[in-house]
Amino acid sequence: MPGVDQSRIEALIQQLKAAGSSLISAPRIGQFLREDRLIALVRQRLSIPGGCCSFDLPTLHIWLHLPQAQRDSQVETWIASLNPLTQALTMVLDLIRQSAPFRKQTSLNGFYQDNGGDADLLRLNLSLDSQLYPQISGHKSRFAIRFMPLDSENRALVSLNRTSTRTSGFRTGLLLRSKNVRNYYGELPNLRENGGVG
Repeated sequence: MPGVDQSRIEALIQQLKAAGSSLISAPRIGQFLREDRLIALVRQRLSIPGGCCSFDLPTLHIWLHLPQAQRDSQVETWIASLNPLTQALTMVLDLIRQSAPFRKQTSLNGFYQDNGGDADLLRLNLSLDSQLYPQISGHKSRFAIRFMPLDSENRALVSLNRTSTRTSGFRTGLLLRSKNVRNYYGELPNLRENGGVG
C-alpha cells in the first residue's frame, strides 16, 4: 500500500514473532511462583486469621528482616518469571492503543455520551489544567463520561453544580475491534470495571 512504512511493519512482525516464540517456549505461566516455598507457605495461611504472624510463619518473618537489597533481588526473580507474558501483553496493548487516532471532543455541562460502535477500548486524553477526572460507564453500543472536579468527594452535590457550568475539552480514541487481538482486552461493557482508560 502506498504511504505505508514497510520497514516498520516488518519490524513489528518480527517483534510479534519473537514475543510469540518466547511465550510458547516459556514454562507454564505462574508455575515458578506456585513452586516457590515462601509464596506457598504464605498462600496456605492467608485465609487463617493471624496466619501470617511471626510466630505462625517464621520463614516470612525472617525474610521480611533480610536486607532490602536481598528482598528486592528475590522479588525481581519472581517478577522475571512473568516476563514473557508481560512483554507479549505490552506489545499487543501498544498496538491496540495506537490503532486509532485521538479525536477532539467537547463535553457540555460536564457530560459526554457517544455510540461505541465496534470499539472495544476507550482512551481519554485530558489536560491537567482542567483538574477534572472522568467517571466512565459503558454498554456494548454506547458509553458515557461525566467529568468531576478533583475535590468532588468533599463537596458532594455542590461539585455537580459547578461542573454543570463548565464545558470541558478533551480527546477520545476509540479502538476498533480486530479479530486478531480482540481476546487480549476487555469488551466495552467492562470499561467501568477496568477504569475505562487505555
